Amino acid sequence: MKLTSPRRGRRTALRPLGLLGASLMGLAVLAGCKGPQQTDPLLAATTACRLPDLEQEVRCGSVKVKENPANPGSREIEVQFAVLPAQARYKEPDPIVLLAGGPGQSGLKIAAPMSKVFSALNRKRDLIFIDQRGTGLSNGLECPMRELYADMEKSLDPQAQISLINRCQERLAAKNDLAGYATHIAVQDFDAIRAKLGAERINLWGGSYGTRAAIEYTRQFPQRVRTLLLDGVAPADMPLPVSIARDGDATISNLLEACAKDAACARRYPDFAQRIEALFTQPTSTLALTDPYTSQKRSYAVPRSAVASALRTPLYAPGLSAVLPQAVARAASGDGDPLLALSSALSGGSDEGMSMGMHLAVVCAEDLPQLNDANIAQAAKTRFGTTFVEQYRGMCKGFPQAPIPPAYYAPVKHDRPTLILSGGLDPVTPPAEGNKVAGWFSNAQHLVAPYIGHIVSGQPCASKLIETFVKTEGKEKLDSACLAKLPRPSFYEPPQRPVAEPAKTASIQARSAQ
Repeated sequence: MKLTSPRRGRRTALRPLGLLGASLMGLAVLAGCKGPQQTDPLLAATTACRLPDLEQEVRCGSVKVKENPANPGSREIEVQFAVLPAQARYKEPDPIVLLAGGPGQSGLKIAAPMSKVFSALNRKRDLIFIDQRGTGLSNGLECPMRELYADMEKSLDPQAQISLINRCQERLAAKNDLAGYATHIAVQDFDAIRAKLGAERINLWGGSYGTRAAIEYTRQFPQRVRTLLLDGVAPADMPLPVSIARDGDATISNLLEACAKDAACARRYPDFAQRIEALFTQPTSTLALTDPYTSQKRSYAVPRSAVASALRTPLYAPGLSAVLPQAVARAASGDGDPLLALSSALSGGSDEGMSMGMHLAVVCAEDLPQLNDANIAQAAKTRFGTTFVEQYRGMCKGFPQAPIPPAYYAPVKHDRPTLILSGGLDPVTPPAEGNKVAGWFSNAQHLVAPYIGHIVSGQPCASKLIETFVKTEGKEKLDSACLAKLPRPSFYEPPQRPVAEPAKTASIQARSAQ
């Protein structure tokens, strides 16, 4: 989802990207100060605070909830939220609640970029951002990965990451009930926040994994939803370790076909398909890489799983995947820096803003139980193979597979006005998932941006469509022509040295001889 703030200075070739590969990272520090009691529910329930990268003052608050509602003796934790108040003096009663992706992404840290997307609607509607339980300031289940990032050798070793996660799980389990972080529990926190703020109905936006949470909220609290906005649909019945291999493979095929049809790309990279297939199939690739900490460049034997992860990450953003032919050509000659740089542009190699413990508490409980012989065999047929199945199985050791209600995986039926957005080049939540979910609802519009990747809302055209949809409560048929006009980025061509004209060359040579 990706609407990202790329992280600088750290990188790694292997990390579970989840649904979002892209994450809206930025440091959110709350500084609240109490004011007098007010009659306005928003003012009474919150205090003034500041979020980084936001010029406006916001209001911050929290609700106390049981960590595991199924356990009568469960402790209480606080779920934090922030409200960007409507600019108008007389506002609409139905705010917009925005749910972050991941799973594991901090909702407070998407406030700055998403406030721009929803700026027109923010004139008359509050924007509510939530750190879902287990993320950010809501008892964040952090698994610091710094020891990997500081050691290039370890960062390329999938087993090193799995071992680190396993040790983190033991630390988290000693202090937290990890069975209490499933999505169907978290959405009850969202409703507690809605009630505290005195909103009868809300407009609910979810991006990537946030769509899964939004759909579940709608299933449990349909009467509270005025409009539902889903960008990059990731329904609960989409098992992540299989789907990221399947959908990433389809995006690779699309990229190869597009390069072959582009005269300049086909001329410059005639062996693109053969080169990328070689990277996917050989057990290890010998690549020269520059250590970001020492600035020393040397050759490493990079395992296939790490190469596969590095190839997958740029697919989230077509602007980055347009550089893949050049990066793959350089990798074929033994230089791995361009490929690793593309991977780092989105994943960044930093754990800021992403709670890996919460990510796994959700995926291990909700997605891993859906793995079976049939869908694992489906993944095995892709270029990525069972890389992500094996990776998640390793990392999920020790994480509880909490009981999930069967209804959680079933299609949700309702008549709430629903707008679904999909990127035609999305490698993780493709339009097929949007089509499937659109079929569940009797009042849904599904719009596809053919040449956009993961998360469409950040496009000005999409932002305007969302504004119209919310204002009219979905009563107006939207024209998606502007999405179709968004172009596919041109394939990257490295700059060429200018060739001197023959006459000038002869003149220069003559002067040199004199």
